[in-house]
Order: sequence, then structure tokens, then C-alpha cells
Amino acid sequence: MIGFTLLYAVLAVIEVKLLVKYVKAGPPELTDDDLNPPTKIGGDTRDPDRPMAFSY
Repeated sequence: MIGFTLLYAVLAVIEVKLLVKYVKAGPPELTDDDLNPPTKIGGDTRDPDRPMAFSY
């Protein structure tokens, strides 16, 4: 029983250290490609002659 307690205590310490590390790092920076993707659902919206990908 003591072994399991020590194992889970070590795992909890590792988890907290990783959590703190990535919280301090913050989210990745967004680029223009992330903010303006070339395609959307249904295909490239910049091509007016492209047939519809989905319709009712």
C-alpha cells in the first residue's frame, strides 16, 4: 500500500511540474496562415467557379 502511495505521489509531482512548465510557456504564437486558412468547409472559397461540395 505504501508503494502505491509513493508511486502516485511521484506521478502527481511530475504532472504538476509539467503543468506549470506549459502554463508558463503560454500558447503558441499565431501566424497569418493560422488566422486566414486557404480553405474552409466546402473547399476553397476564393474560386467562384468551383462546384459546391455539399448542399441539401
